[in-house]
Amino acid sequence: LFDEMMLFFAIGGLACSAIAGMDMDRVIAALAGGALFLLISLLTRGALGGGDIKLIACLGLWFGPGPLLMISLFGIITGGISALIMLLTGKKKRKSAFAYGPYFIIGALGWMSLYGI
Repeated sequence: LFDEMMLFFAIGGLACSAIAGMDMDRVIAALAGGALFLLISLLTRGALGGGDIKLIACLGLWFGPGPLLMISLFGIITGGISALIMLLTGKKKRKSAFAYGPYFIIGALGWMSLYGI
């Protein structure tokens, strides 16, 4: 996930927060989500990349804390299942990079289709 993409996504999330009455819960969700995923990345020696961390922060701006938690759990679980399948089938090695971003996006789109932003 490129920085340029995340910048525009973050700007859109800030605009969404402003439209919602500058809901500080969304800003806090962005900061807390980004910090938590940064900590996970550091503790797991890079299991989550910088793009995933920035994406979670942006999703916090768009959705707020409750939905961000559900989107994150969905992404981690489905991404983990997918990674396990790829490991078992030999498509990826244990030290291979694996992108969780698509699973977070699928979770976010699913949330939007069910509940809106």
